[in-house]
Amino acid sequence: MEWLIRSAGLLGVGLFAGLWRNHARSETLKREKAARTDPTTGMPNGVSWVAELESALADRSRGNSNVAAVLVKVTDLSDITDVAGIEVGDRILRFLGIQMKRRAPGTTLTTRFSSSELGLVVTAPDTSAFKKIARQLHDIATTPFVIDGATIRIEPVLGLGHPNEDEVSPMELIRRARVALRRAQLQQIGWVSYEPTFDDSHRHDAIRLIAQADEAIDNGEFELHYQPKMRLSNDCPAGVEGLARWRDQDGDYVPPAEFMPKLENTSLIDKFSRFVIETAIKAAYSRELAPVSINLAPRNLSNDHLIDALIAAVQRASLPTASLEVEITEGALMRQPKTAAILLQKLRDHGIGVSIDDFGTGYSSFAYLRHLPATNLKIDQQFVSPIEDDERARRLLKAMIEGGHALGMTVTAEGVETPGQASTLAEMGCDFGQGFLWSPAVPQEQLREWLASRTTEKKQPSEA
Repeated sequence: MEWLIRSAGLLGVGLFAGLWRNHARSETLKREKAARTDPTTGMPNGVSWVAELESALADRSRGNSNVAAVLVKVTDLSDITDVAGIEVGDRILRFLGIQMKRRAPGTTLTTRFSSSELGLVVTAPDTSAFKKIARQLHDIATTPFVIDGATIRIEPVLGLGHPNEDEVSPMELIRRARVALRRAQLQQIGWVSYEPTFDDSHRHDAIRLIAQADEAIDNGEFELHYQPKMRLSNDCPAGVEGLARWRDQDGDYVPPAEFMPKLENTSLIDKFSRFVIETAIKAAYSRELAPVSINLAPRNLSNDHLIDALIAAVQRASLPTASLEVEITEGALMRQPKTAAILLQKLRDHGIGVSIDDFGTGYSSFAYLRHLPATNLKIDQQFVSPIEDDERARRLLKAMIEGGHALGMTVTAEGVETPGQASTLAEMGCDFGQGFLWSPAVPQEQLREWLASRTTEKKQPSEA
């Protein structure tokens, strides 16, 4: 009897161990699948893309086929999601991925690579076939399709990265696809196939510009121009935003779109941001300009030392902390939401204002914003420009203003260009406005002259 009891016990332990192993194996498979799947579309993600490229490159090395990485960007997806919602944007990418895999020969995998991009694995018997496939993919992407009864036509751009004769890694193929995609966007054409010469020109231009920018900071070629922020209830100035400008040694301005993206991708952004902070603090000494808002780059949000330096600079200057405000784009916040929230809270703990810039252009929501220590919400120009003629645009904007107020924030409308827009915004309860209606960003002395002229105009009626 004792033997039977012992045997039954051992059998039970064995069964339990077997069940536990099966459960553990099942959970492991679930985690692995989740790690390779985009949660919003259910499509394979970037991890799957890299793994599939690695497998295809191994087949290529055995002489089975040639392989290319294709990056597809829906350039107008943000416009679509602004109108129809993020869910529709996700469905568009999923539909597009299915169509490309189904209809383009040699397309073995379509993945969700970023908020507006698909990554594809394409195989072909020889490299000459890739260009034909790229044309087919672009034709598929530009064919109108129907979602929820609405006909949708997107504006896609494709970059094709292939190995040539090289032995390359999956990440190198993806990089080449990115370089080709960038060239297609610059040339405003549907697709481009990677060429080694693209790297030479792009890298040379970028390296040269970064070297020039480094010297320009030391030589005083950078400056801040200031755009007034207006209180809509009384049309009076309520602070300024400092925007960086680069006047080179020939006296010509370098467009911010040329230098800012390159600065933001290098460690030079910290040196540049310190210049912006110091210049803005000097401007804030003038009570007529304060508070001064400055923009921080996404890379700044991972630099605890820079945030500490900003706080210390305000304290050394013996300025009221409310004299300075930091602006962060919602896109930057979504890159590192937890780190950003911690650093922004540190600013708020020292009384420095925090403004969320370009709200509505990315993927932030009011549910997410309630977890951020923000004091001001800046609504992007695209929501402001149609409000005089479009009732739906007015309702949407009013809802955004009310949402900001519900979270205890003031609200600023960007890109105000007409008196009608300003009066409509004031009626909606929007707190502040910025735009060409009042002034573009101008040098400090020019802005002081503008402020003085407005003060004179305000006094004249009462003196008459």
